[in-house]
Amino acid sequence: MTNNQIDERPLVSVIVITYNSSKFIEAGLNSITNQVYNNIEIIISDDCSTDNTVDICKQWEKQNSIKFERVKIIEAQKNTGVAGNLNRAIKASHGEWIKTLSGDDQFLPNTIKDYVEYINNVRCDIVFGRSLIVGDEESITEYYDKLYNHYIYPKLKRGIDQKRENLKSLLITSPGLFYSRKLYDKIGGYDERYQFCEEDPFLFKVYSHGYNIEFLDKIVYKYLVRPDSLGSIKHTNRLSRYQKDSIKFFFDIRRRALCREKFGILYAFDQTLLYNMLLAADRGDKYIYALYRILRLLSPIYIYSKIKTI
Repeated sequence: MTNNQIDERPLVSVIVITYNSSKFIEAGLNSITNQVYNNIEIIISDDCSTDNTVDICKQWEKQNSIKFERVKIIEAQKNTGVAGNLNRAIKASHGEWIKTLSGDDQFLPNTIKDYVEYINNVRCDIVFGRSLIVGDEESITEYYDKLYNHYIYPKLKRGIDQKRENLKSLLITSPGLFYSRKLYDKIGGYDERYQFCEEDPFLFKVYSHGYNIEFLDKIVYKYLVRPDSLGSIKHTNRLSRYQKDSIKFFFDIRRRALCREKFGILYAFDQTLLYNMLLAADRGDKYIYALYRILRLLSPIYIYSKIKTI
């Protein structure tokens, strides 16, 4: 095959990451079995679960491994977080393309087929597809539906400056992503300094290397949102591990990059106030929280966002 030719049925590595996923993992693995696309290898990486997730995976492997090019199970000896778990599994894989699956989520039967058909028609290295949001709590599913339809999908339309828009708020999530090994290797994989917020640093590196994300306007992922999920919204002042890592990444890297964009200083100022407010609430420091909340009322970006909703 020459450099100008495309392998129309490339090997796809499905990267399944688990941590105490015993309630959901079998359904997720069965959703891979049900794929109409058949050139797939599966790498399951468990991040030191304390339940019987690994036993379920091993039993499933015995019954289903013959249906795939390869199935490999990796057991971590200590918990390394999402970023480390992803890197560990991807480094053990061989596919030309990579699709991740969290231990509590599922694919649709056409998931891999739809992605591969898209990349065969559109020369690109990374694609984001729609997700079907499911869950038991209506308020949470409604929140995520609104987040995706009003804030995430519109940022991926052609003609938009994706780098600038996503620097303002890195909202794109892992479930919809499908990317090439070439891209993964070029950007250096996931940044393990941010163990529980893998998307923000990964996407920052994607855009920093000059990539744009293509949008596949089909539902390709069944995304389960639960109150105890890493990135789930919680009606509490305490920050999740995901939120803490996301804020840390903002102060470490994203704020400086945002300041270099047009009007970026205003967005960086607004988010600095917001994140300091959230950190104060997490510490229980009500006076500092009140101070930052008052200061944010004076932020031009905050004022503009409120005017837009009128």
